[in-house]
Amino acid sequence: MDLHGGNIYKLKRDNGIEVLDYSSNINPLGVPSSFKKAVIENFETLEKYPDIDYVELRTAIGDYNNCHIDNVVVGNGATEVLFLYMKAVKAKKVLIIAPTFAEYERAARAAGRDVKFFPLSKDFSLNENMLLDFITDEDVVVMCNP
Repeated sequence: MDLHGGNIYKLKRDNGIEVLDYSSNINPLGVPSSFKKAVIENFETLEKYPDIDYVELRTAIGDYNNCHIDNVVVGNGATEVLFLYMKAVKAKKVLIIAPTFAEYERAARAAGRDVKFFPLSKDFSLNENMLLDFITDEDVVVMCNP
């Protein structure tokens, strides 16, 4: 099963189907020209391994959000951050509103957390009252908006 984003290449290979992939957060308009310019202007930095503590990046994010860098966590994508969070948080039980990104469950289970699901309705709407009644003793509730 493909858990992390759509496998558009396999669909094309196996079935000749070309689809727009809305299962991953990739810009459908392509790479912004400002990003291309920044990469070209900073190309020489690619020969250096990045600071493993991300001090400059965390400082910039902290300054922008008016918080200390100790409260800023960065990673190589959302999946890494989810796994780090589930490992760091002292939760025993996690409630995940589903359907959702499969990595939430994988991260919670990898951290040894008990996982319970709250299913959305068929039109993907959330009934807040039903959710509140469903929550028992969970330490973390995972909900997202694609």
